[in-house]
Parts: sequence; C-alpha cells; structure tokens
Amino acid sequence: MVKPKTEEEIELLRENAIIVSKTLAEVGKWVAPGVTTAKLNEVAETFIRDNGAIPSFLGFEGFPAATCMSVNDVVVHGFPSDYVLKEGDIVSADIGTLYKGYNGDSAYTFPVGEVDEATRKLLDVTKASLYKGIEAAVAGARTGDIGHAVQSYAESFGFSVVREPMINAGGRGVYVARNGWAVHTSDHRKSAHFELTVVVRRGKAEQLSTFEYIESTGK
Repeated sequence: MVKPKTEEEIELLRENAIIVSKTLAEVGKWVAPGVTTAKLNEVAETFIRDNGAIPSFLGFEGFPAATCMSVNDVVVHGFPSDYVLKEGDIVSADIGTLYKGYNGDSAYTFPVGEVDEATRKLLDVTKASLYKGIEAAVAGARTGDIGHAVQSYAESFGFSVVREPMINAGGRGVYVARNGWAVHTSDHRKSAHFELTVVVRRGKAEQLSTFEYIESTGK
C-alpha cells in the first residue's frame, strides 16, 4: 500500500528536487565534445555534496558512481567512464540525492554539440511525452493511464517505448550489459530519457523538480 505524503514531507521532497534540478543544470554546462562522462559525474557529485546532500545512487546495490551517464544506445544505468563525448552524441544524466532523510531523482538527456534532425526529434518527443504523462497523473487515474499517455504520444511519431519510461529511436527491444547495470537498445539506435518528480493532486499534478535551470542556459 502506497502511503500518501504529508505536506511537510512534500516540502522536503521539493528541497531534494530543486537540488537535483540545479545539479543537472550544472552538469549541462559541461556537456560538450571532448568531455568524459567521468568528468560529468565528478561535477555532479561535487555539486550535490557542496549543497549539503548525498548522492543516493553511489553504492546503491553496488552501483559504483554518483550518477548514471547513458550515452547514445544506452537506455539507462550507464556507468560514468573515460568515454569522450563526441559531436552528435546524446548523454542521459540521471541523478539522485539524499537530503534530510528524503530522496530526489530526475534525469535529462543532453545533446552533445550539434545533433542531427532525427536525434533532435527524438529528444523533443521524449521530453514532450513526459509532460503528457504528467498531465495524466491526477487523483483518480491509474498508472496505466499515465503509461498510455506516454506511449500513444511517442508511438504517433514512429518511436517505441521501452517497457520502462524511456523512448527509443528504433525498436523497443533492449538487453542488459555484462556489468549487470547498463541497458542498451538491441538495435543500437539512440534512446532518450527524461524524468521529473511530481505530486499527484486533484485536477493537476504538481511538479517538484524542473528543467528550467537547464533550459535557461540554452540546452
């Protein structure tokens, strides 16, 4: 049974959500050709700790990093590494925090330099499908209503939905890498991923995390 949060708990979740949102924006400043995903992870962990929080992914069930950095055909749970980002890549940064006993979690897929038209469409549709899901996250709805909103929108553009909240340029098939974490698309086409934290309210969901800090930088 899911226990509804009190307004006091929601405010603590909001504090986490803002830290995560600002961390993603800080990471976005560094996304560029020639930068490694390990550097992006370092930037994120430093920012999180400087703001009094703990990176909640680090050590979770053995996960070795503070963030998930998933490049191109990596759907989710990619390890930060010495991989050097290249013009036209996309990188999904998924970040979590632990602050005052509560967790924050959000994700954003960044273009690296200039991306082609097909990749830009994938990013735009994936982000828009998230907002379609949020619109459906209201009291009285079912989780299936949220999934339907995301899936029907993404598929109307010819994309596919992984049986998680990620959108693939090609088919929906995926496989897990030997490290037991990174999920890749089976056809090795690109996958995009955006996450926000919301509170289910009557009539309209309340968004706790935001992409405004990122998008104010022009990403």
